[in-house]
Amino acid sequence: MCLLLNSAPAQTQSFFVNDAADMISSEEEQVLEEWIKNYQDSTSTQIAIITVPSLGGKTIAAYALELATQMGVGQKKKDNGLLILLARDERQVRLEVGYGLEATLTDLVCQRIIGQEMLPLFRKGEFGLGLQKGLLVVAKMLSGEFTAQDLEPPKPWLTEKEYIAQLLNTSILQIVIAFIYLLLSYYLKYPKYLTNFSGYFILFGPLYLYQLIISIIAQHAALASVFWVELIFTVLLYGGGHPGFYDSSGGGGGYSSSSYSSSSSSSSYSSSSSYSSGSSSSGSWGGGSFGGGGASGSW
Repeated sequence: MCLLLNSAPAQTQSFFVNDAADMISSEEEQVLEEWIKNYQDSTSTQIAIITVPSLGGKTIAAYALELATQMGVGQKKKDNGLLILLARDERQVRLEVGYGLEATLTDLVCQRIIGQEMLPLFRKGEFGLGLQKGLLVVAKMLSGEFTAQDLEPPKPWLTEKEYIAQLLNTSILQIVIAFIYLLLSYYLKYPKYLTNFSGYFILFGPLYLYQLIISIIAQHAALASVFWVELIFTVLLYGGGHPGFYDSSGGGGGYSSSSYSSSSSSSSYSSSSSYSSGSSSSGSWGGGSFGGGGASGSW
């Protein structure tokens, strides 16, 4: 525990927000500080936001748990604390959840809040806005306005079984067309442009396009690779004049931000040299407990 305290950054003027890694603008820090203070006053839930330059070799989960426990974020009998830790050099974020909030802010919920609300903005360097969006969802989850189902990722237009069925149907249709194409190539005097490489794609192009479209819409990356393998195989098989297809020249060819309201009040962080559960002019940590619940993410 002492090693963590020695590696902890010096505190800034804020109480609830400590931007030791200088990742948030002063204006955004003030907005976050005042919003968290107002949220604590209305709910008793305590939230701390801390950025550090580096984790010093620790995992972000271990660092956040030790730090949250040492600070005592949350009320002692309610354990309703939340620590949001950002590590600049490691490009990682952690939501460390107190015991009393784990039933609502489950590991899965925290993972979705990080992945859907925070990381897209963090990757753009918009850390203040990402934190604001994450906090808004946290507040809605804790108030019951949101449920875990509201955070489920969008479902694909086609299920895996439906996508496979579509792929098989178009493949069967390709076989039928290929058989007809073979008859045209061998036994009928058909226009030359239909019995070479380009002719194949005149006949099969719409099917390939359809397969590509449903691959994209279905959002099944692994299954979509089947389309590309099939296309590449076709080009290699028929593009160089495969003997199964004949033309008259003898060369085959076939083939989805909310903003915080801010008040004019100001807060100051405790002047102690380490994070502690002591009091300050704006508040104090209540001695909440943590058990390692939460989630992490990288940007």
